[in-house]
Amino acid sequence: MLPQKDHSYAIIWCMQPELAQQTYKLADKHFLSGLQSLIGRRLGKLQASSQRFLFPLHLAMSKQIVKPRCILIGNAAHSLHPVAGQSFNLALREIAHLTGLLMQAKKNQQDLASRQLLRAYSDYCLKDQNRIARATHILIRCFNYDLPGIKLLRNKSMLLFDQCVPIKAWLTRQAIGGTHLPDLSLGIGDPDYG
Repeated sequence: MLPQKDHSYAIIWCMQPELAQQTYKLADKHFLSGLQSLIGRRLGKLQASSQRFLFPLHLAMSKQIVKPRCILIGNAAHSLHPVAGQSFNLALREIAHLTGLLMQAKKNQQDLASRQLLRAYSDYCLKDQNRIARATHILIRCFNYDLPGIKLLRNKSMLLFDQCVPIKAWLTRQAIGGTHLPDLSLGIGDPDYG
């Protein structure tokens, strides 16, 4: 659930295609009831539903994100499951990494599209993309199983996660790039860059 400025929420509710079709067609009353039973009452009672959209989700990642004088960034390079905005976070890290590489190349008076720069960008980004794609895929698989034992384990794990600050902090760090953050995303830049 993504908070909006008007105190409403945007949601991405993922489910199997057949169930998605049925849920999409529900009257607002039944749609809200199903969603309420899923998220509980932490946000209060759901009162209204706006226009819904239905589209299939799939993982797509370009095997090659650089060519001479060409770089793919963000959704041009990957389409990930929309878990916690990870595709957006990934794109921000790609931009920060590329910006840092370009700043360094300019400072060193190097070609801004050199093979070395493109390789450095590609190596960093493909590793980050694969790490995030694996993590989001595992997370989605965990939430797709509705077997009683698995569902109970998942619910208890989410409760533990919500209450355990160190685990929450560690997972948050991993979601934003772990220890592999580009300098620029950490606020570290070249003060001489004009």
